[in-house]
Amino acid sequence: MKKAVIIIFIISLVFPTITWIFTKPTLDYPLNENRELAQFPELDVNFLENLDEYVADNCPYRSLNIKINSKISLFLSDIYIKILKKFNLDEYESKNNVLFGQNDWLFYLGDCSMDDYRGSNLPTDYELEKMLHKATIINNYFQSQGKEFVIFIPPNKENVYSEFMPKNIFIKSQRKRVDVIRDYITQNSSVKFIHPKEYIISNKSNEQLYYKYDTHWNQAGAWYGTEVLLNNLNLPVPKVTLTSTEKYGGDLLAMIAGENKLDVEYNYSIEDGYNKVDKKIFFVGDSFRMAMRGYINGIFDSSSILHRDEMVKNNYVNELNSSDIIVVEAVERYTDNLFRDGGFLDYIINTYNIS
Repeated sequence: MKKAVIIIFIISLVFPTITWIFTKPTLDYPLNENRELAQFPELDVNFLENLDEYVADNCPYRSLNIKINSKISLFLSDIYIKILKKFNLDEYESKNNVLFGQNDWLFYLGDCSMDDYRGSNLPTDYELEKMLHKATIINNYFQSQGKEFVIFIPPNKENVYSEFMPKNIFIKSQRKRVDVIRDYITQNSSVKFIHPKEYIISNKSNEQLYYKYDTHWNQAGAWYGTEVLLNNLNLPVPKVTLTSTEKYGGDLLAMIAGENKLDVEYNYSIEDGYNKVDKKIFFVGDSFRMAMRGYINGIFDSSSILHRDEMVKNNYVNELNSSDIIVVEAVERYTDNLFRDGGFLDYIINTYNIS
């Protein structure tokens, strides 16, 4: 029995080497490894170590085994992806609500960001009718007071820079929740509902418009959003010069306690001699309003720029009453904070007793 085991072991070592002499011309595939294979070593103190590298690089059927293993890996990977798609499952790496994207980009997983990205949370007809009703009665009220009313929805970062999102995420619809809401409200009313996603995307080849390590747009992204707002209000758009600079960190890095990294930022200047708009704007929103604040202050004669929570808490109704333009802003993932029952639009409706 022992002899049989020894014989089988020797054959298993010798047989591949012998057969390789005859099969090498047809089974030795070029691997294009972009390196030189180890050569037979010289007789020196490193001979055994170098011999091991030589044998590993030149053993019989090496290229065939590598090719077969590669094909098996690709086949299994393809099956894995098909299974994920079949059951609407995603594959990505995350930590503390931070998704790790490609090329070192980070994205936010919180709130309904992923549903917005997948297009899996499209509104129902009933929801659309309720949203339209709230937006319309508020718009009609402010128009009766000689004021302009705008709903302004900056796009989520992942819907602008989707090329850096992980590839294996199930996308249910290319048309997203806010796309549907915008189209429904603008087609069925005179409400100015601004979602500048297309314009932002069309300009991202010029500058980086969102931070890699933060959820927000930077000064360049905020300017293109401001430009869309001005155009929809039929107001003159000043020439703005953007100059690239850098900043450290970001809220997404802080969420994962990541090492500080440099990100792209922009300094800006509004053209000299620009005549400010002789109107007062009341701009209430979330943190996305902050990068727009400098532009708004530089463009309008008078402005009030508040967070929605501050507005509700301290009741700036007199400020709002004295304004010519009212802009209610919410980033895409917070859109429902405006429209839900008890949300910010209901606050306006209740404050002015609109029906």
